[in-house]
Amino acid sequence: MTVSHLFNLRSQWVAYRVGNDVFDASTNRWVGWLPWDDDLIVNTRGAYAATVWRGRWIVKSSKPPLRVPPIPPIPPIPPIPPIPPIPPIPPIPPIGFEFVERIQ
Repeated sequence: MTVSHLFNLRSQWVAYRVGNDVFDASTNRWVGWLPWDDDLIVNTRGAYAATVWRGRWIVKSSKPPLRVPPIPPIPPIPPIPPIPPIPPIPPIPPIGFEFVERIQ
């Protein structure tokens, strides 16, 4: 499966995505998943956690989307952690979104 590296807006590697599952970059712990066909990350309790913006940036909407929380699946077995990537230059976040330090 393809691994996508996810960064906060300080260009810190905070998570990685394997399929629809999201893992913390420092602990290799499963922190959420993308249950719908969009970029919304739901945490392990089924609540909105963040949004993947431009395929690699983690931002959080100041107005979380109104959706029925999905039932969390059985946590997946964490894969072998990927090699930390070279941090990209951070962009300016979109209006209505804020900085995310970690997915919670």
